[in-house]
Amino acid sequence: MDILGQLLTLFAFSSIGFLLGSILYRLKKRTSIIIFLVIPTIVITIGVAFYIFNTDLIMNYIVINLVDILRFIINVNIRLIIKLLTIVISLTCSVLLLKNAPIKEYAHDLI
Repeated sequence: MDILGQLLTLFAFSSIGFLLGSILYRLKKRTSIIIFLVIPTIVITIGVAFYIFNTDLIMNYIVINLVDILRFIINVNIRLIIKLLTIVISLTCSVLLLKNAPIKEYAHDLI
């Protein structure tokens, strides 16, 4: 069961990477920079600012939600189902994005 779990974890991460690569292939350079660099930078900056100014409020929120998530994921069967769903959904979306993808010169058509 442990080997199967590790195999599914690696396959899930590789299928997520395939999905991100297919999204990056279909977007223009400016849009991909905004999605993959600017938005995560803004989210991290806001998170750090909230952590600095309202430590107790944010930490209580994180602890409450983290405990609920960990209770849900501790079950081995639910973990396997989540991994399988991640694999199926990301591979399906990737294949649909690249199914009718044009040649490289015309690839960036904003999905």
